[in-house]
Amino acid sequence: MGLFKIFKKKEKTDYSKQKKKELEENKKTETKDEWSGRNIVERTREDGYVIYKPQYVTSVEEEHLGFLGVKTFSNNSKYCIVNGQTSIALVDCITKGTLFQKSLKRPKKCKVSNNGIVVCNDWLGYGPKPAGKFYAFDVLGSEIFSTKIQENLGDVLDINDEGSMAVFVRMGSYKLVVVDLNNRKILHSYQLIGHPEINFKDKTVTIDGVKKGLE
Repeated sequence: MGLFKIFKKKEKTDYSKQKKKELEENKKTETKDEWSGRNIVERTREDGYVIYKPQYVTSVEEEHLGFLGVKTFSNNSKYCIVNGQTSIALVDCITKGTLFQKSLKRPKKCKVSNNGIVVCNDWLGYGPKPAGKFYAFDVLGSEIFSTKIQENLGDVLDINDEGSMAVFVRMGSYKLVVVDLNNRKILHSYQLIGHPEINFKDKTVTIDGVKKGLE
């Protein structure tokens, strides 16, 4: 009996079943957490520019949308805008439903307000022929405002919580553009020196230590 125990053949671990179980558990977790989250600050540069941790769609969310992309949440976590290589989509994080999906040439960065207003920088060209287009869409995807420029668009892109005001940067001339989304017009175009400090609550932007009005 002792020898039998010593030389008894060990049962093989079925790694395929184990892996399948892990995948099923991961999918359950992803389904439970689908479209829930918030923007997470990764670090703040010396010039005050806030860099957020990239958050990519999960496999469950990819099945939902049909494409991979980076997620950005509204500050109240009610909406999530996803930008992929050539597509963007707005998701209602409460109902888990897609509110709209659009094809763009090269959406570089998108933001969404607490009431579902989306702004997006679309890169149309680069190299010797730079071009970009700033878009604003309402919660159902109708275009509120857009402007095309023969310059690259920078990483600075933001919208206030109310969805009434947005800012973006023209990289060629290095100017901060302030957009009134309610009245669908450009309010200001400020020459930049360094990184702008935008304060939507005070409705000001600080450029090289000097405060200027956003309205």
